[in-house]
Amino acid sequence: MEAMFDLDMALSMLTREENYIRTKLSEKKAFNHNQLSEMPVVTGADAGECAVCMEVFESDVGGKQVPCGHVFHSVCIFKWLSDHNSCPLCRSTVFSTGDAHAENHQH
Repeated sequence: MEAMFDLDMALSMLTREENYIRTKLSEKKAFNHNQLSEMPVVTGADAGECAVCMEVFESDVGGKQVPCGHVFHSVCIFKWLSDHNSCPLCRSTVFSTGDAHAENHQH
């Protein structure tokens, strides 16, 4: 006799796994709007183009500079940092979250 597939059980397992992943991701997120406002603004020719959306910065609109020196549109870097704590280009840590000593030795 073949084993029966229990769809309800399979779906509930997926839901528990998704909830676990969401919980872990939300614990890692240390980024907020205040941190974005504290980032330096780069304007003019120095800004170049945003590596997230690939658009050139307007002369009157600056970009936010992350600690490694790369510059991105505020909206672009906010979306990125909502899910990652690294520069989209070089992957260096943007905000220390806890043990800064351990993070400095990862790079």
